[in-house]
Amino acid sequence: MEKNIGKIDRIIRFLAGVLLIYFAFVLEDRLIIVLMAGFGAISIAESFTGFCGLYNLFKINTLKG
Repeated sequence: MEKNIGKIDRIIRFLAGVLLIYFAFVLEDRLIIVLMAGFGAISIAESFTGFCGLYNLFKINTLKG
C-alpha cells in the first residue's frame, strides 16, 4: 500500500472520524449507530495509515511529492 493521503487530508479524516464516532454514541437508531461508528473507524484508520482505497481506485493522490 503506497500512501496517497496528504497531511491536511489526514487531519480532516481523523477529526471527521472522531465526530462520527461521538455522534454514533449520542443517537438511538441502531443501524445509524453501526454505520456512523464503522465509517468513523475507517476514517481514523485511513488517517493513521495514509492510504485510501477509494483514492487508489480513482487514481487520486493528495500526498505532495
